[in-house]
Amino acid sequence: MLTLEIFIHVDAVDRNTWQGPPDDRPLTALGERQAERMAEEVGVAGPPVAGLYSSRAERCRASMVPLSARLGLPIVVLPEFQDTAEKALSALEDIRAAVPDGRAILCSYGDVVPALLNHLTSEWGQPNPPRDNRKGAVFTLRYDGASGSVDTRGPSADFPT
Repeated sequence: MLTLEIFIHVDAVDRNTWQGPPDDRPLTALGERQAERMAEEVGVAGPPVAGLYSSRAERCRASMVPLSARLGLPIVVLPEFQDTAEKALSALEDIRAAVPDGRAILCSYGDVVPALLNHLTSEWGQPNPPRDNRKGAVFTLRYDGASGSVDTRGPSADFPT
């Protein structure tokens, strides 16, 4: 069974003031500190991590860089992990094929993650997990391809805000 820990990218430059392409929006200085903290909180607890995955957005990839450095694993970019739950589900199947019985970590957008989790839990006949867009929140998806479960944990008390 795949155990996938998913988090939404950390603090990025405000989309309303950003002048470039949306996917090029970088992290703020606060976001860089938060990314370091995510590497501490997600990367060290639990079984070994077999893969790191990100949507193509710079803010998501940058959120994973400290974790990648800490674990010595490359970040695999999944362009499909954006826009809709259906596209994200396809990318989830790619992750499950690569890590069928292991642990992986994924960073994506604040709209896509809840949509995917709601889609999956609805298919499984389970209640939708509470939406938690707080920086530092982690969703743990245990998934075998046909069924699974989702747990949510909020950010630690000392997570940078």
